[in-house]
Amino acid sequence: MVKNIIRSFLLFSLMLTFSLGTTVNAKSLDTKSTNIKELSGKYNLKDIEKSSIPSNITPMEFKNVEEADKFLSKVKSESAARNLKVKEQKSKLSLSSETVQLNMFTTLSTSSSSQAKRVSYDGLGSTWLKVYYTYSGSIFYSCSQVTAYCSGVTMGYDYVVNHSESSIIDGGRTLAASVDGITSYYLLIDGIVKIAQESDSYYAEFYL
Repeated sequence: MVKNIIRSFLLFSLMLTFSLGTTVNAKSLDTKSTNIKELSGKYNLKDIEKSSIPSNITPMEFKNVEEADKFLSKVKSESAARNLKVKEQKSKLSLSSETVQLNMFTTLSTSSSSQAKRVSYDGLGSTWLKVYYTYSGSIFYSCSQVTAYCSGVTMGYDYVVNHSESSIIDGGRTLAASVDGITSYYLLIDGIVKIAQESDSYYAEFYL
């Protein structure tokens, strides 16, 4: 009789423990889902299947939503500051009388080349601005293309150029260039992959 009562009590205890554990886990999952949903709304995050992640991309992993929120807040702040600075720098890109005069010398013997300059570095990867140009001696003559690309050991983001500009200034001694585009950050938050996108502009000056 006593053994049956003890056995029944132990069985009830196990069932109660399992029930409470299931309830806690369900609440935990609900909370995580809600937090990620709120983060997605705050930063306009997009969903992506792991199978759709580019082969050269390794998503940046965050232990929780708070870590991801801190990172995204920093990204937005730095992006806004950089874009404001580039907007001011791009005033140099308007076609000047110096450039017009240089383009009049069509009989110059010119050579072709390219240069790349790092315009952003986050400790893991870099963003580079690259120009293709012709020159004569120590003077730039023309610029045929401006592009940008990312490189690094572990890349958690990529950059796509939507618009580019260039101008030869300082009597031909400087090639100024800029790009406008979209940076896509691949985030792994609590096992869920999201994409955050920012409009980013970059500017650089090149010399021979």
